Amino acid sequence: MRHFSTLVLLAIAVPLVGCGSTPQPSSSVTEDPQSAMLCRSTGLTPAFADWPQCIEEMTTWPDRDLMIALVKLRVDVITEGLADLAREFARRAVPIGAELSRRIAERKSQAASTGTADCGGWQWSPADLGCRPR
Repeated sequence: MRHFSTLVLLAIAVPLVGCGSTPQPSSSVTEDPQSAMLCRSTGLTPAFADWPQCIEEMTTWPDRDLMIALVKLRVDVITEGLADLAREFARRAVPIGAELSRRIAERKSQAASTGTADCGGWQWSPADLGCRPR
């Protein structure tokens, strides 16, 4: 559940708080629109020095489909203008959280039996019991 809470925090709170990095001139990195959306959801823009690294990490993130679904869900809930945004977001996000929990359990089980787990373009971190960028 801790990992799902992290995704929800990224999807809702971080864009409101912003980012502490100093803006830098934009690079000419070719970017995937979905990766750009995910990076923007963390408060980054192409003007930040961390933008190219974020684009690279989001392109290979094994759970990017779930984060994309959360970001789109956030937009949908806000666009609908519902009275209790947080409650409605939490209600609709339950299936996404369940899938994330299933994936985490599967990776931990795989790591317990083989010493590593399938993290796609990322790598398994035994210390964190999770996938981390390479």
